[in-house]
Amino acid sequence: MEEGSTINAVSVALGRIDAALARIENAAGKTANDDGGLKERHHRLKASVAHALSDLDALIDELR
Repeated sequence: MEEGSTINAVSVALGRIDAALARIENAAGKTANDDGGLKERHHRLKASVAHALSDLDALIDELR
């Protein structure tokens, strides 16, 4: 392999590595930021449990 083609091959390889790194960073960022709606589901569940506990408290108060 001649010097010019070696430099070109290295340049191409570095470009591919940079592109792969960008894809990995992009995927990692999406994973970190996208919780699949977990926070919203947690909030709804917490509100639902709080409501159910409030209803139970009211029923217990009626039985006293």
